[in-house]
Formats: sequence, C-alpha cells, structure tokens
Amino acid sequence: ANSILSGLVGSEMCIRDRIKEVRGATRAGTLDCKDALKETNGNTKKAIALLKKQGKDRPHKVYV
Repeated sequence: ANSILSGLVGSEMCIRDRIKEVRGATRAGTLDCKDALKETNGNTKKAIALLKKQGKDRPHKVYV
C-alpha cells in the first residue's frame, strides 16, 4: 500500500486508474492528482473540480 493514499486501498477502483482518470481530464501532474485524490478521499469528480479550482488543470509548459 502506498502511504500517501493508504486510505484508498480498499476502494473498488485501482489507485493508478483513478490517477489516470484525473490526469486525463485535467492534464495535471501525477503528484497533484495524488494530492487531490487524497484530499477528496478518492472521489475523482471532486478531485478534478479541486484541481481546476486550483488552476492546475493545464500544464505550465507547452511542448510543440
């Protein structure tokens, strides 16, 4: 169990899948997604909303 998300281990959806879902919707960094999921107790919709509210829903650098 990952100590950062230890409270989410018993959930039905794999933690990696939750992070992928949040990253796919927000393009935020992995650690930002983990923190948002931890803060929202694994709720992906709330994590996405939190990241958007914090302005972390788009990358800082744009690669062409």
